[in-house]
Amino acid sequence: MSRVHLTAVRAAQRAAKITILACGLATLLGTAAQAEEIEWLRSAQQAGEVAAQSGKPILVYIRSANCHYCDLMQANVWQDPATVETVMRDFVPLKLTREENPQAVQVLHVKGFPTTVIFSADRRYVDRLDGYVEAERFRTAVGKMKADVRR
Repeated sequence: MSRVHLTAVRAAQRAAKITILACGLATLLGTAAQAEEIEWLRSAQQAGEVAAQSGKPILVYIRSANCHYCDLMQANVWQDPATVETVMRDFVPLKLTREENPQAVQVLHVKGFPTTVIFSADRRYVDRLDGYVEAERFRTAVGKMKADVRR
């Protein structure tokens, strides 16, 4: 084999190794990103059952399809790693939409979107947070609400 040919083969082998490593890294990073998502329940009944079993309060997030502030909440709060950790550790997360759950919106007296409501594990109303708030302020507010559950 000529020197030029050997050099080309080695370069191709290195490129293949780099590609394999890059794909592996992308897979790992994709898995890590997926792990940092809130695992929303979509059924109030299921959330109540999970809360009863776990003893965790229920965090109900209510949004509307064409809601600018709901979209901001999705991008800035629900994607924030510290908020994801707090919600998944301390609450049973339930997401409802105005379009799919109009009765819940009525019963909970939701006047604007987004709205976050906290219920104890035994389904007693604790408190609510109306409107959009930044991630850090949101964590502080729900932390106080969680403390109120224990009283």
